This record gives sequence, structure tokens and C-alpha cells, in this order.
Amino acid sequence: MGYQPGLDGLRAVSVVAVILYHAGFSWMSGGFLGVEVFFVVSGFLITMLLIEEHGLADSVNFRSFWVRRARRLFPALGAVLVAVATWVALFGSAEQASQMRRDLPWSVLYAANWGQIAGDVPYFAPGDPSMLRHLWSLAVEEQWYVVWPLVCVALIGWSVSHVIRFRVLITGVLVSWILMWWVHRSAPMPMDGLFGLFDGSDRTNFVYLSTLTRSGGLLLGAAAAFVWQPWSDCSIGRWRPRTLDLAGGLAVGVLVSSFIGAHLTRGYMYPWVMGLTSLASLVAVGVVVHPGAIGARWLFGHQILTAVGRRSYGLYLWHWPLFVVCGATQGSWGRFVGASLVAVVLAELSYRYIETPVRRGAFSRWWASTERQRRQLVAASIGVGLFVLAVYYITVDNFDVAVGGESVTFSLDETSPDDGVVASTAPVDASVILIQ
Repeated sequence: MGYQPGLDGLRAVSVVAVILYHAGFSWMSGGFLGVEVFFVVSGFLITMLLIEEHGLADSVNFRSFWVRRARRLFPALGAVLVAVATWVALFGSAEQASQMRRDLPWSVLYAANWGQIAGDVPYFAPGDPSMLRHLWSLAVEEQWYVVWPLVCVALIGWSVSHVIRFRVLITGVLVSWILMWWVHRSAPMPMDGLFGLFDGSDRTNFVYLSTLTRSGGLLLGAAAAFVWQPWSDCSIGRWRPRTLDLAGGLAVGVLVSSFIGAHLTRGYMYPWVMGLTSLASLVAVGVVVHPGAIGARWLFGHQILTAVGRRSYGLYLWHWPLFVVCGATQGSWGRFVGASLVAVVLAELSYRYIETPVRRGAFSRWWASTERQRRQLVAASIGVGLFVLAVYYITVDNFDVAVGGESVTFSLDETSPDDGVVASTAPVDASVILIQ
């Protein structure tokens, strides 16, 4: 397949939609669907890489695959987690510190989506949002990267045609979408348990965040990889450029309409709009990787879009914590522009000095060529810093929004004309004993 710049172009469009949605602009109420485009692209690309590796070597090196994924994903995430945790420890509020203590373990384990479901932390809740709330989607993808190679190789080894494999995966897509509909059908009533789990959880939150209900886009992209390989198709000429470009234009039109018009908590979202977005994303992916789609490949392969797409991971990681810090989540253009500029700078630094060097093995080579004492000093410094952060967050108190934290209570400090007392809503320190 080789490098397909059009896929980076699609990533760019997707991350811009998500960023505008997170900025709180009402005209981008469906920008969260940009994540679904990411899922379809990832499902297609990762499956194609596995198919091609198996075709060349008659096997897949799972260890090498997972190491490459770890090099690609974890260094940048680790930098964001350390930076955000340090900022909150030094300058954050008590509520942010409590949120960080809750979210950090789940984020490190790439299980943030399940942490938010189990902790009943709605993705769509107003108020002071968690600075790591956006990491749910990385958790879904990483869980996919762990499980899917094993399933994919099993499918490749199955003595059937690619069409049969495609049908099996499409069945999986339908199961995921049906589960999405089945769980959400009784919203806003809390869940009454799913296989004995998540009793009382918010249905919309579960549908939006869980790996089970969000695997449809990943499976759809994976299914297409088995039957859509136009760069190796001898009958490539049967698809006219105009037809391909028209299909790509219609798909992008559907995506943009979804980004503008959809609302996360509406009943029509699951699975109808989500499924339509997945299908439109699949058409867009299929077009931009087709050699005959001259117009679409030129547009989505433009150097500006591909540059943004290559940095989309860093942009996604950095923008949300910065938006929370700068108060850029309520539709303010001034705050949005300022926070976005900082996010672009940090994403560029991450891409140049963390993601690219680690992915290309520069860090490993530096580590191997460095003196032992210097390596020990670096490792010890990092270890001490992480230990200090860990100790700090272990000692952080739970923060209850209703009362302001564990160290806050309410006092009866006013007199009622009827029965002598009236409960005041003013919080006071629990260590102070008021004698009336």
C-alpha cells in the first residue's frame, strides 16, 4: 500500500472537528464524531498493515507490532500525563487534584473509557471537566491494538475467501450497533446491569465510551481492508476519477453535516447517525487510497492537511488540558485561539522531539551509546519525579462537589423565626467547632 497521504488528510479534518467541538462552539455540536472517523481510518490502516506483513512473511510478529504501537503512542501520552499532573499539583484546584488522582491510573493503563463508565463520569457533563477526559478514545484504540492482531491473524489463517472474512466482520459491526441501540433505548434511565456489570451507570455515557459499542467503526475499517486494495487491483480502470471524486465529495458532505448538526445526547445518535458517520468515513477512506481518485487524493494529500494529520495525535493530546486551563471550552474565540496556538506549539515539539525520534529508534540508540552512570542518573531522576507525583496524588482527598471536599461541612448558623434555626449553605472548615 505504501504511504497514503490522504489518510493523514482525513485525520486532519477529524481532529479539527473534535477541537472545535471541545471549544464549545454551538455550530459544531457534532464535532465529537471526528473520533469515529479516526476509528475507521485506524481499523483500515492497521488491518492492511497486518495483511501485508502476513502476505510477505507468512506470519505476523506480534511482539514487533506491539512494540511499534508502544513507541508510537506512549511517549507522547507519558509527556502529557506528567505535564498535566505536575501542573495540577502546583496550580490546580482541589477538585482537579481529586479528578487527577482518579483518572491517572486508568489513563496509564489505557482504560480511561472504562474508568469513566465505572466512576459515572459523564463525557457530556457540564461544570469543571476532568483534564484527562479526552483520553477515552485512546483507550478504545489501544485495547483494539492489543486484541485485534490476534483476531486478524486467526481470520487470515481461516481457509475462506476475503469476502467471507468481510461478511464475518460486518456481522460484528452490526452486533456493535445493535448493542448501542439496545443499551441506549431506555435512556435517560440508568442501566439495570449488563451481564451483571455497570448497574446504575448512565446509558448514554456507556454507549459513547465503551469499547463494546464503539468497535463498530474499527471493525468496519478492518472489514474493508480485506476487500478494498485498489493499488493492487488489475481492474483499477473500471472506477472513473469523476465517480470516485463524487463519492468522496458526498461522503465528506455527510461528515460535515454530522459535525454541524448532530448532538451527543439525542436519541437519533445511536446507532443511526453514528452508523451513517462510520459509513461515510469508510467511503472517504476508500476513495483517498484509490489511485484513480485524482481530485480527492490531491485535496486530502495537500501538504497542509497532511502536516496537520501527522501531528493530529499530539494536537489531540494537548488541546483539551490547555482548553480547560485557559477556560476555552465555552465558545470564546479569544480563548480558543490563544489555547490552540499553545497546543500547536506543544504538538510540534512533541512530534519533532518525542514522537518521531522514539518511533525511529533514536532514543534507543542514544540510550545504548550513553555511559552507564549517565543512564542511571537519568533513570533515577525520572523515577524520583514520578515517585513524588505518585505520593502527592495518593494523599489527595476526595472532592465532593456538593459540599466542597472532605474537609468542608455545613453549619447551622442562622436563626429561624419559626423553629430557631435555618441551615446555611455557606461551607466552613470542619476543624472549626461552632458553639451557638
